[in-house]
Amino acid sequence: VSSIQDYSALVRERLDKGRTQTFAALNGMAMVEYAKLANERFQAAASKLLQAAASHLSDPSALSYSGAPAKKFKRVWEKTLQSQSEEMERQNVKRVKDLESRWSFLHQLYENTTHCLYLQDLNRGTFLATGSSTESQVVGLMEFRNWLLGRTLEVDGVVVLREKNGYSAEPVPGGYFDIKLIALFDLGHITGSDGTEIPLRVLGELQLLLDAMQAIKNRMHIAYEIDRGSYEWPRKKHMMRASSTAVLPASKFQHSQSTLLLHSASFAEFQEGQQMPGEISP
Repeated sequence: VSSIQDYSALVRERLDKGRTQTFAALNGMAMVEYAKLANERFQAAASKLLQAAASHLSDPSALSYSGAPAKKFKRVWEKTLQSQSEEMERQNVKRVKDLESRWSFLHQLYENTTHCLYLQDLNRGTFLATGSSTESQVVGLMEFRNWLLGRTLEVDGVVVLREKNGYSAEPVPGGYFDIKLIALFDLGHITGSDGTEIPLRVLGELQLLLDAMQAIKNRMHIAYEIDRGSYEWPRKKHMMRASSTAVLPASKFQHSQSTLLLHSASFAEFQEGQQMPGEISP
């Protein structure tokens, strides 16, 4: 589509055919594109926070920033379906279109097709503490955190809206902890293809990480992907409900089997505690 009118016409066409999930997917795709448009400015703004906070830090050189690409549609869609599923379970309904609106000021159909808006980390980056000791790293991160919590959108172009403190949560396998700050960034404006000035404001996730946690994070990546189901066979639930006489094509079975074996082997090495490059010994 090339305009908001084209998009509206497409949505109406699909909704008239009962395709509410098409609308949900289109909203997710729009969010991904918006995040991609904003990511370069987001990374620049996040990186500059360290410079602005320098005078409030005991050792500014002991903190570094690294950015990440904007999240892709595959992960956004996974999280969208997960959110819909959780809400259907909570309301005890079988279909997305049967969900009742949770917000009185929103149309039921709009809310049910915008679960992607619950994602707050399409743009993200990490502030890593690399001080000489764990104590100095903790001090550095807390100084930076306290400074961040004092920022305002009007003066600094960023405000922290939410904090997720992994150190106060239940321990996770592998001993990984971090602090995540969800912040609103004002990144100015962009000019649309028709000359319209479009505000560029995004929610972004800022991770505050100790050096030792970065090593654990690198080691646990495959285990995390397996745990969240990234390597499960497509349409797994539908396959499980299928008739016992149904068979998976041999080529697909072999591909899926080899993929699972590869990652299972990697996970087994992780469980056995084999040391990997850049990892801290127990």
